[in-house]
Parts: sequence; C-alpha cells; structure tokens
Amino acid sequence: MIANASTRTTFISSVQNTIQEYGLDGIDIDFEYPGAVERDAPATDTPNLTAFFEQVKSTLPDTTIISIATPAGYWFLKGFEIDKISSYVTYMNMMYYHGPWDTNVTDQAPVTNPQTSIVDITTSALLYTRAGIDLSIVNLGLAWYGRTFHLSDTSCQGYNCTMVGGGAPGVCTAASGILAMFEIQEMIANGNTPIYDSGSQTYWFDDSNGDLVTFDQADTWQDKVTFADQTCFGGTFIWSVDQIIPGYNGSTSLGGGAGSLGSYTAIEWNPNPYPASNVQSETFVGFGSTVVIPIPSSTTQIILGTDTISVGVGGTPVGSIPPTGVSLLNAITPTWTYNIIPPTSAATVTFTAPIGSPASYISAVAAPTSPGDPAQTVSGPNGD
Repeated sequence: MIANASTRTTFISSVQNTIQEYGLDGIDIDFEYPGAVERDAPATDTPNLTAFFEQVKSTLPDTTIISIATPAGYWFLKGFEIDKISSYVTYMNMMYYHGPWDTNVTDQAPVTNPQTSIVDITTSALLYTRAGIDLSIVNLGLAWYGRTFHLSDTSCQGYNCTMVGGGAPGVCTAASGILAMFEIQEMIANGNTPIYDSGSQTYWFDDSNGDLVTFDQADTWQDKVTFADQTCFGGTFIWSVDQIIPGYNGSTSLGGGAGSLGSYTAIEWNPNPYPASNVQSETFVGFGSTVVIPIPSSTTQIILGTDTISVGVGGTPVGSIPPTGVSLLNAITPTWTYNIIPPTSAATVTFTAPIGSPASYISAVAAPTSPGDPAQTVSGPNGD
C-alpha cells in the first residue's frame, strides 16, 4: 500500500471518509516493521513509510490526531526514519516488550527477559532523544498482559535462563507466549507466587509447566508512569483494556501527571437497585471488601477500595443505573468473583444469591468444555 503515491492516496481517502463519517479524532498506524528481514520486508518500506505520513499530514485536516506505533529496540527501530516522521505525527506510541521471538531476532540472546524492564526502557528513551525526538510527543507503552517463555532447563529460575520459545497457551488467549492479566491473576490465586525483580522493576514466577511468566502489577506499572513523568514523556498508553479485569490487584488506578490511567469501578450491591421497604440494612461488596450499613435516612458515603459511593435516602446509590437484566425494583443481583474462567477441572459453575450467607438461591450449570459450546442462561430469584 505504501509503495506508491496512488495506493497511498486511495487508502488515505478511505481513512478521511471514515473519520468524517464516525466523528473520529484521528488515526493510529501500526506498521510492524519496515525493512525487517525477519518479515521479508523490503528496504524501500523505510522511505515509503515516511512519504506515507507526509501525505497523511498534508491531506487530513490540521485538527486530526495522527499517531504511529513505534518499536523500542534499535533492531526494528532502524527501519523507521523517526526523525523525519516526527514532523508529520501528533504522537509516537513507543511499544516495549520482550517475547519468545527473541530466539530468532538478531543480536538478541534466546534467554528469558523481563516483560518491561525499566533498564531497557531507559535505553530506548535514549535512542529516541539521540535521534532528535522530543519525548513530549512520545507515549510510553504499558503492558496489561504478560509474556511467557518455555525453559530449556527447569532447574534454572528467573531471568537470563535459556528458553526454547513461548510458554503454554492460556485458556482464554489460546496463544503461546502470552497471557492476559486475568489469566495470570488466576494462576497467582492457584498458588503461583509473584517474585519482584528490583533491577527490572517487574514480576515473574515459574509455573508447573516449566514456563517463566513475566509481567507487571500495580506498583510496577506506577514505576513506569513515574519514569514517564520524570523523563518528560508526553504520557502513557496501555495494551490492552480487554486483558484486565476491573479491581485486579486492588485497583487499576495509576494516578499522576501525564502518565495517569483511568480508574475502574467494580461495585455490586444487594438488594439492587432499590432496597425493599421492609429491609433494615444493605450490603455492598467490591475489591475484596464487604460493607453493611443500615438503610440511610440521609445521604451516606460508602468507601470500598479506592471508590466512594454516595447512597441516597432509602438506600439507592446516587446516579445508579439498574444492571442489565434486572427487571424488578427489589431484584437481587447474583455476584461472582472476577475469576471469569473456571478451573479446567471444574464440571459445574454455581451461582448463588443473595450476597452473604446463607444463600437463598443456588443454581449449578454444567461447565462449558469448549469455546464452541452453546451459551447457557441462569434464571435467578424474582426473574433475574
């Protein structure tokens, strides 16, 4: 597409029409990677990509956001004329990661590496500044997922161990070498203990399959956000929101400066959304905490984890919207843990309501055995 002006014009025209039709702010281009011999990319991709961005900039309105995903390491970065491209884009989104493909990348030893080492991120920032890039237009990538490596010798633990490729696929992600954060969280809940590596500011553990899993948690994400602020990056971005569950590790809120991430609220209450007139108390559950309060006669605030909920007279959360599927005002919302994938050994999945003990409603359904199994509907009390 980028090889000649004619095909570039066709593509850019399509982009412009799409932006106008849907009222979008702009376009992000992820080209992996110009001139990369591993992907049989021609060397002409390098100047052609620069010409493409020049044409994008000259065609789209001045208010259009134009961004490019860029690598962090020299090996792939050398295929980008980032000093020239920087004149045509609003942002550069610097991706940083190590993966099992390190076994066949020139100049990269086939050993286990941290997913997002702060040492290597610092080196990457220097590559950009030495190319004359103002870091205020560069966003630092944060990984809301982990990488896995299969060890050639399971007696070796941690980083710098020889590996032979990616680790076992996750139940949901179903791809070797990568695990979503909710899959890693399930592994931690099942007995794998994260080990903090202060040198890289990452976490890792070796699992029972002979795989090393490397990832970040809330504190090491914050370390990267702080680094981005202190080194004058424009901000941070994450890949990707579908791989984490609200409330993971207590909170996904990483406040502060240009690198702040949005917080998520994961609160359930019972009864929901309006307590019945004859009840004396209501229960709030979230972030591993349970708060029981008398039905308030004035506006009351409830604190769960990092979130504050305002509860009005009679017990209705202020500004609340009844959850989808709740048809009765005094309906009870079933609650479940955020471990959305039952263990592979599970034969059934059990739903209970209300929150607390004893449960007045229990329903068990057969656990699906494959992604293609038909969906099952669980009918709760009062028609939920």
